[in-house]
Amino acid sequence: EDLRALCDHLGWSFETLDGLHEHERRSAGFVAGGIDDLVAQLFARPDELVFGDETANQATARFSAAVDGALQTADDDVIIVAHRTVIVLFVAARTGAEPLPLWRRLGMPSYVVLSMPDWRVEEVRPSV
Repeated sequence: EDLRALCDHLGWSFETLDGLHEHERRSAGFVAGGIDDLVAQLFARPDELVFGDETANQATARFSAAVDGALQTADDDVIIVAHRTVIVLFVAARTGAEPLPLWRRLGMPSYVVLSMPDWRVEEVRPSV
């Protein structure tokens, strides 16, 4: 609701799209001691189900399809609000960036700005 209110205030359109959610890992439950090692494995073995309910490549494909769909219907710039792991998977797939260092760099909240159509990283803001 806060995001919708901010968009209304700025005169921006707001839409919730399927597929922009975080890496599916409900079955993993709470990870004691942190998630860093599991995420490192996820990035290192993108075709394997290392934890959770989808591989890194499955999450990337889902998220990328949602972003591409949003871009096809957009008349202006697009801001995607999502979670760190899927954002990193997407950025790595589109730019060739190494995912783990980027994932470790990003805090919450943070953002990455990509240029179009070349998918160049314009800015990485580790925390806001």
